[in-house]
Amino acid sequence: MLNNSDFLSVLKKTGIGILFFALFLLITATVLNLRLLYDEQNVSCLQFTLYLVRYHHVDEFKRGDIIVFTPNQQMGYLFDGKVIVKMVGAVPGDIVSVRNGQFSINNKVFGSLDIVKSASKYLKRDMASFDRTETVPSGSILMVGTLPHSFDGRYWGFLPQDAVLGTVYPIY
Repeated sequence: MLNNSDFLSVLKKTGIGILFFALFLLITATVLNLRLLYDEQNVSCLQFTLYLVRYHHVDEFKRGDIIVFTPNQQMGYLFDGKVIVKMVGAVPGDIVSVRNGQFSINNKVFGSLDIVKSASKYLKRDMASFDRTETVPSGSILMVGTLPHSFDGRYWGFLPQDAVLGTVYPIY
């Protein structure tokens, strides 16, 4: 059994250990440019809500990468200046197609356009204009969400790669 003196000694050592660990985490986060990001959207596009973001220049993109970006005008006024997290669905050279409400990448069905009416109204575009077959151009990527009702590249098109702020690691 610990007496008061032993207990205070253990408490002091534990506190110093926790302090040094917190300092280590802070320095590591600063050096690697890491930040926590909480998804505050009313309708999420990915199944996670808490992310660790590493802000850095991204040279190479692969399908399935989760990234953070600031949209240009293509997402509309509600997203101006916002930080957005989505998954890379298509990279330069991939063929993106929307036909009869079905969205496919390289002839593999990815999902449907389940918010086409509201996206059409918000973006002030005719619903028929979403039907298309395009090749992702060099210097661009197509961002997608994995949950229903995701407002993503199916509706607003390609994202310039220079709008990417860094990579994202889902936590919860």
